[in-house]
Amino acid sequence: MLICLDIQKDQKDMNKKLAIILTLVIFITGIVVIKNYSSKNIDREAIAEEQSKSLVYYPPGIGMYENYIDDTETHISRLGFSFRYPPHLYITEYPDTDIPQRLFIVPVAPESNAEEDAYGLVISVGLNDEEMTAEEWLLSENSGYFQSIDEYGDYYKFSLDGQEAVYTDSGMWVVVNTPDNEYRLSIALLPDKKSEDLLFTEMGVVIDSLRFK
Repeated sequence: MLICLDIQKDQKDMNKKLAIILTLVIFITGIVVIKNYSSKNIDREAIAEEQSKSLVYYPPGIGMYENYIDDTETHISRLGFSFRYPPHLYITEYPDTDIPQRLFIVPVAPESNAEEDAYGLVISVGLNDEEMTAEEWLLSENSGYFQSIDEYGDYYKFSLDGQEAVYTDSGMWVVVNTPDNEYRLSIALLPDKKSEDLLFTEMGVVIDSLRFK
């Protein structure tokens, strides 16, 4: 009986020691990760590539990306909307005479040929001169949705900062009008041409944090 009690006591002591060791390992690992992530020399492309390999897409507007919002940068558009984005991404505005604004959100430094090699997200802001809702425009010939329906899948409605918006089943495309219906935002994922990786989490952060002034 005494032998059994001694064995149980030794086992409990061993479990406590293992628990302490595991806690220290997790704590030290967390410090290393935070330190590396906050370094000024962030390897943006590597971070984006690593994240995209293990992502599960969640529909926008359901709060699944709130944990990512704290450690972000804020972009304020001259057209009256703002959004947050992870610090490992760059934002560049591509000159476009056909529409009021086109923003690329990418994990690589902006280059002169950004439109050709872009990988990440693109926000295209068009004039809503047809006075269409987001859904009406998506279903119109102008959007190209039906031409690529095999890629995008079905679409669904949701509320984005009080505005009726639509997103595709694949999670690659969101369309929403500004509150005055003057502009239409078309937000889409651009896959990596080599690996076909998609920045789903980054897309979710941008969409969930999108606000109109």
